[in-house]
Parts: sequence; structure tokens; C-alpha cells
Amino acid sequence: MNISNKIKLAQIIGLLAGTCAAQGLWAQNEAEESAVGIEEVIVTATRREESLQEAGVAITNLLAEDFTDIGLNTLADITAYTPGINMVSAGQPGLGTLNMRGVTQEAGSPIVGIYIDDVPYTNSNIGALISHSVFEGLLSDVERVEIIKGPQGTLFGANSVGGVVRYVTRDPALDELRGKLSVDLSSTHGAGGPNQRYQASVSFPLIEDTLGVTVSAFYNDMEGFVDLVDVLGTPVDSEVNRNESKGYSLAVLWQISEAASLKFRGIHTEMEYSHSGRISFTGNSPTFGEYTTSVPPSPFERQYDNLSLMLEVDFDWATLNWSLGKVEFESDSVLDITAALPAIFFDLGFFGPGLVGQHPDTLDPDNAPHQIVNKAPAGFKKDVSEIRLTSADSEKFEWIIGAFYTKEESGDTQSIESVPAIPNTNYGLFDLPQTYEEKSLFANATYYITPDFDVSAGMRYSDTDLSVDILLAGGLVAGTVDPNFSITSNRAESEDVETFMFGARWRVSEETALYFRAASGFRPGFVNPPLAGSGLLVSSDTMWSYEVGAKGSWLDGVVGYDFALWSMKWKDFQAQQRIGGIPTTGNADSDISGEGVEGTLFLNPVDDLTVRLSLAYTNSALDDDDPAVGGLAGDSTRFVPEWTSSLLINYGFALVDLDASVGGGIRYRDEFETTWSQSVINPFTGGFVSFTVPSSTQVDLNVSVAGENFAVSLYVNNLLDEYDLTNANPSAFAQTANVVRPRTLGINLSYSY
Repeated sequence: MNISNKIKLAQIIGLLAGTCAAQGLWAQNEAEESAVGIEEVIVTATRREESLQEAGVAITNLLAEDFTDIGLNTLADITAYTPGINMVSAGQPGLGTLNMRGVTQEAGSPIVGIYIDDVPYTNSNIGALISHSVFEGLLSDVERVEIIKGPQGTLFGANSVGGVVRYVTRDPALDELRGKLSVDLSSTHGAGGPNQRYQASVSFPLIEDTLGVTVSAFYNDMEGFVDLVDVLGTPVDSEVNRNESKGYSLAVLWQISEAASLKFRGIHTEMEYSHSGRISFTGNSPTFGEYTTSVPPSPFERQYDNLSLMLEVDFDWATLNWSLGKVEFESDSVLDITAALPAIFFDLGFFGPGLVGQHPDTLDPDNAPHQIVNKAPAGFKKDVSEIRLTSADSEKFEWIIGAFYTKEESGDTQSIESVPAIPNTNYGLFDLPQTYEEKSLFANATYYITPDFDVSAGMRYSDTDLSVDILLAGGLVAGTVDPNFSITSNRAESEDVETFMFGARWRVSEETALYFRAASGFRPGFVNPPLAGSGLLVSSDTMWSYEVGAKGSWLDGVVGYDFALWSMKWKDFQAQQRIGGIPTTGNADSDISGEGVEGTLFLNPVDDLTVRLSLAYTNSALDDDDPAVGGLAGDSTRFVPEWTSSLLINYGFALVDLDASVGGGIRYRDEFETTWSQSVINPFTGGFVSFTVPSSTQVDLNVSVAGENFAVSLYVNNLLDEYDLTNANPSAFAQTANVVRPRTLGINLSYSY
């Protein structure tokens, strides 16, 4: 972070803190007898209801409406205000990877699990091309988001190495009519049109106290702010990175009896992107302008469906939960790569005749025989079943036992084609349908040595089977455009994995709790295609993490805190590699070690004033030199910032007969590396290519007025209109980066009933 940014940040924090203090003193003088204190929060992240303050694991609980009502409606927004987690955005909502506590998306399937209630959104198989997608559930019928940090392999299974993000949906109403309508209109600085978002939900009983239904829907249209030029800088199109999303959900709750309920939920979402929004860079500076790119268009669509059926039966001595889920994800993209490929490929005739040095959108079909495109349909279908039995709350012994099963079938086809087609040519076809099957048994037990001190242990055994049918054909495989050349094969592998958890909690007083936790997690392996190095199986990677934490409050709840100190060892991590000059993925020879501290301080000095300050420090790096990965011992883990922090302030006051509030937030992220120190080589200079994403500081402000049934919020995100990067993709021939949306001013109107 440079000096000017540090000064700017200090000034902003000082201004907000000073305003906060002044308003707080005024409010306290006016209402000295007010009952203040931080409310108790109940979470279910440990698969049983318990107080957030007493949970023996680091959890951040966020209410969806606290963010969507002020224009912050993406997972990247809420993680920026959460310590210990950061999202590396790929420039569009729903695109990017989640990192937790020094664990980053190096290769393979996701490293952070995402759940909707008890059903995973996350794929376990690398073949689905969803590893760089996240579920944008804030606009759905979601009540809260629980972010559980550290490995969760015992209760959540595969792909929860770094932790879990869990969307908890609302139950349908059984005894009242309720609903909400919301309209959000905004304008982004420099963009050509308004952004618009509409949300609606209604919940009502079909049979009072017995059968309830909720129907909800949303539509979101965000205008682009990046202009397109050809490789010579000639304008082609404006505001190309527009995105549009829509979705709907249906939930039905049948309260069979006082002790039993059955809930069905279906969620459908669709997303369309016209361009990734990646900016062309030369060195560390934009080539054609801050919001201008020569990256070819890459329109693509994604569709997601999640169906679940959840039975809950309370036997007094224990509760039975049985969930069935069906998840489907489809992605369809076409990348025009004519202008992205080095001219030498065309000069050598590898792709046949064609114009080089122009953007594909500027090519004249009469003079340009063809363009080269990469068509990449992908997706997966996943069936999930979990049954668990959870003991009743006890002062002596509590337990959870369960079984889990999933079968996932994924498809990943990469087809390099000419448009229009050229007879008797086959540039490249990579077809890798895969199947993943997992059967697990898990158990967790807690023993209370005293009412205020307990110890716990858990274990999960997972039997995994995976197979892949491989078809490789065409010029990129054989170095020829022979349409008849192909390689086919089938591979199957099996692995057994155990994960563990050990913990202890000490409730020092009613206001203070301390805990220790040691836990492990794993990510499933996968099968390599034949040309990707000599290894047949990329085995699962595993991580052990150790943490101590403190949670509590002071001054009768006026001050609250949640701190954790952790360390981790990530072994055999799946990584991008180069073996014999061939790009592939495999298990790294080096491990990654890390340690860090994170904490949140809550202040509620009077009823009308709340302050939340969060801070996290992470040190994560390679243990040893690893030539295949391209890293040296001590290289910082890619995409992991050393420092992150945030400040949220909200002050409420009466305005005539209405409730009003003024709020603001600051989110800071330190710089991070996007490459290992020796992983990308410039073929012309022989030097190593690197790209450091600079530190980022964003400021958000909002003003709200609410009546009995309505609310109006005015907000501005990225108030200072900072030009900050979210990600970068340096390669041997080009460098590109994604940027933060410019200053956006909006109004949100909602009506609840």
C-alpha cells in the first residue's frame, strides 16, 4: 500500500470514527437509560443449533438483507467485510474463487465448500468447469450466510479444506402472510445506462399451521463499463462487459406434526455474460486505457438448479435429519481466439490461412477465410443423500452420527473450430466426461467434563471412486490438422480418505468463552488425460489446521469480540505444473504452511449505534523449491493477501415518525501475487513474468429511511471511484486483469407486508 493510499485510508477511518464517536456521545446523553447490548445469535454451522458466542469454531454470521438493501449483493461484497476469507473475482458476479486462511484455488475442484442448507453447490470433480464459479444466493430467498472457517472435513466432507460458506434459506410461513418487493436502480460512473434489480417474495399458509409455501424471484441487469478495441487500439464496441441474471425459487413446508416436518426447495438461476471484462495490460499498466480492452469477446451462459427434500423428526432423545438433493449446472461458452493467438501459429500454417493482428469483430468475411473459436460446453449432475442423527442437548454427552452418498457426472468438452468451417480439418477436440462417487460415514461427540468445560472429537471415513473416458483428437494433439487422428482411453481410480476433528471449549464466564480446535479436510483426486505428464492419478490433497479462539463481550454486551489464532499445513496440494514443457496439473512436491490471526470487534454503546471492525493477517508460503510448480521456498501463496481489514458503522435516529439511519463501510485488501516466482517465462526475453495485484481500498456509504412497511435507501459504492484490480492473469504472451466496478450510485425501495 503506497503512502498516499495509507494517508487517504487513515483520513477516512479518522473521519468515520470521529463522526461515530460524536454521534455515539450525543445518543448516549439523550438516552442514558437505554438498554444496550449485542443480541445473541443462533447458528447451525455445527449441525446443531447453538449460540454463535459458544460455538467452538470460527463462524461469521451475515444477514442477507443488511447487504442487498444497500447495493452489496454479491459474494465478493460480503467476503470483503469478513475476516479470514477473500474472493478473487474474475470480473463478473458469480465468477471467481474463494480463499480461506491461506488456502487458495490452485487447481482441481473447489477448495471452499458452498452449501444451500444441507445440499452442496460445490462440485467434487474437476471436469465440470465450475471450480471458478460461486453461488450468488443473496438475491434468492436467503435469510443469512454462515461463513465457517478452517477445515470442515468431518461434518461437511470433501472440498471443505479451507472452510464452508453456507446459505441458510427461510422457512415458509405457516400462520401469516408475509412478503417483500424490492426495486434497486443505480448508475455506474462511465457506464452508458442504468443498472436495475428487482426482487419479490411471498410466503403464505395453504393450511394454517400445517402447510406453507414461499415463492420468490429476482432479475438483475448490470451495464458494462469496459470498452472494446482491436489490437491496434481502434474502437470496436463500448461497455461490453454487461451481465444479466435471473432466478426463482419455490419452497413448501409441511409441518406433519409437532415433532416432524418435511421441506421441499427448488432454486433455479440463469446468468449471461457478454464479456469477461478483463483489461489488456502492458507490464503493470493498462495498454489502451483504464477501462479499455483488446481481449476478444467471450460470451457465455450458466444455468444452475438445486432441488432438495429435507425431513426432520424430533424423537426427544435425538433428531433425525434426512436430506435428498439434486444439483445440475450447465455452462456454455464460445471464445474467439483469433486475435489472442501469437501470429507465429498462423505464419506456420498451423491453423491455416487467416488474418492476424485484427480483432475478430473487425474481420471482413470476404477477406478473412475464417476465425478460430473455442467452444466449451460443460457442466455436471449430482445426486446427494445424507442422513444424520443428532442427540438432544445435554449437560453431559452430545453426539452426531451420519452417512453421506453422492454421485456426480460431469462433462467438459473443448472444441477448437473454424468459423466458417473448413473441410477436412480438425484443430482440436478434448472430451473428458468423468464420474465421481463418494460414500461416507461420520460421527462427532462432545463430553462435558464440567458444565463449563467440554472436549469433542469427530471422524469421517470417505470411500471415493472416479473414472474418466478420454477422447483427444486434432491438430493440437498431433501437431497436424488431420481430422482422423485421435486418442481414446478410459481410466478409473479409487481412494479412501479419513478426516478428523478434536476440540475443547471453556466457558470462563457468561461473557467469555475460549476454544481449541484441530481439524483436517480433503479435496478429491482426479484422473489426468494421457498427454498431461506421466502421472495417472492426481491424488487427493489434505490439510491439517490448528486454532485457538476467544469469543465474548464486555460491559453488559456493549463490546463484543471474536478472535482466532491459527496455523495450517497443506500437503500434496493440487497445482498447475509443467512437466517436460507440457502444461498439466498434479500433486506438488512441496507443502504449503501458513499461520495467521483474525478478529472482529463489535461495539454497541447505545441502541442506535453499531460498529464492527475486522482485521486479518495471513502468512502462507511454499515450504520447499518445486520446479514443476515454478516456485521457490518462501514464495507467498498465490492470490492470498497478507492483510485485510474492514470497518462497518451504522447510526440510527428518529426522523419525524420514521426510522432513519446513516451507515458506511471501508474494506481494505493488501496486495497479492498471481504467479509463483518462476512459473511463467517470457519466450522472447527468457525472464520470468509476474503480476502483483496492488492493494485495494473501497468505501461504501448509505442513508436509509423506513416506515412500518416500506424502506428507502440511498447508497454509493466505491465512493472514491478507485481504480482497483481484483485479479490478474499473466501469461507468456499477454497480461490481463479484472477491475473493480467504478463508483456506483443507487436507490433501493422496498415494501414488506
